[in-house]
Amino acid sequence: MKKSIKKYSVIQFYPDMLTKEFINIGLIVYDDIILKIRMLSSDEIKHINCNFFSDKQSIENTIIYLQSEFVHLNTRQEFNIKLKSLYFDNFSFSKEVSFASEDTIDTELEVLYYRFIGKKFEKTEYILKKEVKKKEIIRLIDDKYSRKLSHEDDEYFDLLLIPNRGKPYPTIIGSLLNDGDTANAFKAYINKPREHTLFAYLNTHDEILKHKDKASHVRETLHIQMKMDVYDFSSMSSMKKSLDRLLVH
Repeated sequence: MKKSIKKYSVIQFYPDMLTKEFINIGLIVYDDIILKIRMLSSDEIKHINCNFFSDKQSIENTIIYLQSEFVHLNTRQEFNIKLKSLYFDNFSFSKEVSFASEDTIDTELEVLYYRFIGKKFEKTEYILKKEVKKKEIIRLIDDKYSRKLSHEDDEYFDLLLIPNRGKPYPTIIGSLLNDGDTANAFKAYINKPREHTLFAYLNTHDEILKHKDKASHVRETLHIQMKMDVYDFSSMSSMKKSLDRLLVH
């Protein structure tokens, strides 16, 4: 797919405009045709724990106001017109940044939102869960697969799985239901395109059944857009099956 120029701007909330301290509450991504906007969710607002931003109601009111103003905007031109009528009391827009990308506006919105906003709300226990899973994979390879498979860290991927014969498998470890993990996969794909990439998901069978539409959509997106194979690493038995399957390819 041919690269095109896109632009983004971060929406910043200022509890006190004089201090210039702010929190990112939203993001706008657009090109010459399409404009997309995403704001902090109610759940994310609840997790703001800095004392300086303790007035969460003001943040929520600002977001509600902006969402009501942006609801029918689809292009940059419409946004420019609306901008003239907005009341700038406790928010502003960061300097516009241009970049070249071959991905869709929706994809870039997801990746950039996680980078500037979503990553800050990822729960510590979930981050630790991913680290534990990575250690489990490494331990399993060292104990049971060391004659056939090795591993290395990677700048963009969580792990490189390296068969003794054949090319390495750059691997993202995460959840099919976590937007941050999906964004990490997009980021790795954009910054360091590779062949034979894997998404090692942690979701149980029950989780996937409960959210089957989203899980199916994410699986399809990973496979079609990024040529990333999706493997089950949710349990020890599934990890063994996935590694056996990988070595057969």
